[in-house]
Amino acid sequence: DVIQNIDEVVYVVDVTDDPSAGRVVFLSDRVRGATGYAPAEFASDPHLWASAIHPDDQASVASDTRRMLADQVPILRVYRMRHKQSGDWRWIEDRVVPQAASNGTRVRLFGVARDVTAARLAGEALTQSETRYREIFENEFTGVYVAAPQVALLACNPAFVAMFGFASTGEALAADFRSLFRSASDRSAFLDALATRRRVENHEVEFQ
Repeated sequence: DVIQNIDEVVYVVDVTDDPSAGRVVFLSDRVRGATGYAPAEFASDPHLWASAIHPDDQASVASDTRRMLADQVPILRVYRMRHKQSGDWRWIEDRVVPQAASNGTRVRLFGVARDVTAARLAGEALTQSETRYREIFENEFTGVYVAAPQVALLACNPAFVAMFGFASTGEALAADFRSLFRSASDRSAFLDALATRRRVENHEVEFQ
């Protein structure tokens, strides 16, 4: 079956009075990998999905679901679910399209969900790394800068600003990088060394 071979979890659920519970019409087997539960377990327990959601995410998921049902608009829900076997929290990205029955007694939900835990954790790790880098950059006692060698400063820390007598970081970033060298020969030697070796270490140069 084509749907069973799709990487995402595909589902169809009928909802009546309780938006947090519904009758499972169809649920692909991919749900096992994402949640640890078999399709039959969700089919037999209408409240299983809501009960497995992280407590901190339950209110936002419930609010988004009510809005979807009231406005009859597709939504994207992102939340954590506890994996049955491992017990860890998996980040789930869940796209849902509602379709009201002609008699108004129920709403059928067509959804596609996927486990985005790896991407989410990678993003959080990158954010933490960038924060640590920024803290080191800002608090370093020596002057640190990032520059486009031929023209402009792209970034610099407070120590660099103070070292060169700029009134502010903004003033420093507006300066021409080339103007920091005392002589054209010093500038050329520095840039030649950088171009040749791709890095400059223990290179003495006189700035002004």
